[in-house]
Amino acid sequence: MPEDNSGPDLQIDYDMLHEMAADARELKGSVEFKVPELASGTGDEDSDSGAVGDSELTGALRRFRVAWHKPFKDSMDRLEDLALLLDGVATKFFDMDADFAQQASSLLSRQAMSTWESKKNQHDLYLKNKDLMFTPSPIYDENGALVNQAPVHLFKYGDGEGETPVPEDAGDRPAGSDYFSNSNKDGDEFAHSDKAPTAEEIKALEEEKKNRALTETTYDKEGRVKIETSTVTSTSGLGYSETTSYDYEIPGFPDTPSKVTTTITHSDGTTETIVTTYQANGNSTVKSSFQDPKDSDNDSSSTTTVTPDVEKDADGKVVKDFGYESVTVDDDGKTTTTTVTNNDPNEIKTKDDYKTFLNTDTKVVTDEDGVRREYTGNYESDTWTQTGGPPENETDEDDEQSDTSDDSGPVDDHYIPR
Repeated sequence: MPEDNSGPDLQIDYDMLHEMAADARELKGSVEFKVPELASGTGDEDSDSGAVGDSELTGALRRFRVAWHKPFKDSMDRLEDLALLLDGVATKFFDMDADFAQQASSLLSRQAMSTWESKKNQHDLYLKNKDLMFTPSPIYDENGALVNQAPVHLFKYGDGEGETPVPEDAGDRPAGSDYFSNSNKDGDEFAHSDKAPTAEEIKALEEEKKNRALTETTYDKEGRVKIETSTVTSTSGLGYSETTSYDYEIPGFPDTPSKVTTTITHSDGTTETIVTTYQANGNSTVKSSFQDPKDSDNDSSSTTTVTPDVEKDADGKVVKDFGYESVTVDDDGKTTTTTVTNNDPNEIKTKDDYKTFLNTDTKVVTDEDGVRREYTGNYESDTWTQTGGPPENETDEDDEQSDTSDDSGPVDDHYIPR
């Protein structure tokens, strides 16, 4: 049989890495507790020989300590470095998985509102149609007399043959909805529910070493999402949470958010806050901040202003989307400008048109120093291939100093968020 190569090219067991990091820290802590002098590289090097009883033995012990106290201290530093490395890899890959899990959980949580709306529409239609009557045209009886017919229901509802079942009453609009799922480490045992778990159920799942994802969605009286909170937990206890709140205050657009605030807590304890404000003309402003509670030097912030290039009809509805321009200013005052051009989707009428237009949208990113990076790709899927300029995270100066770099050809496909 041919070899099966359908599996992933790379698998990262972030739970195992996280547990190894914890083991390294536990070992370090144990040594520091039991032998603090060896771990810190401090101690009394001039111990009295009387305490040992033999001056030669005292000297030998002193020389042993002098020779080994620095290696012991270095080993403690290396254990901490190892723990940081293992946890760094674990948290980064877990956060990527958690983000995907959060998106899926969010979609399934909101499905409850869609299901309610569908049931309500069906029941409302039933209430509208159930009493509608229809009077058939008169017919002649066996004696040739014209006989009027009795009115009949235009729509037949019931459980009989040829009748439409009566739709279920949807009840009151739900104030919230949940979606909860759990699985084992290998993913071959999966369960889900439309209710948040109890404290007892969470404790049991922790003991069973189950991955868990929960999304809790709250709606306003109009049925719009008001607050949504998602938490994702791995079998080893790595945690990721995301909370998003929505405001709706744009005149004439009751279902379009005027402000979206998202707070993300990553598994390494760092947090991101993203506040997006929308205007009626389609422009938006995104203010982002990043906080590292362990090292404030890593904190950062930026403000991005996005100006769409669109064509609207008389009612203000977007009929053509030609792209956008965004300008980002970071906390150091440095500016990055991104210009995206979208091919007119109305020109796509055949398969050949689709293939032609699919990857010919363009994106140009220009940084504070005037360095340009050019991309082609697909605007709708936000997938781009770099075609010009130095690779990301590399300047023109770095590129010129490299003997092997070539900025004229494309690099690997990658995802660049708008």
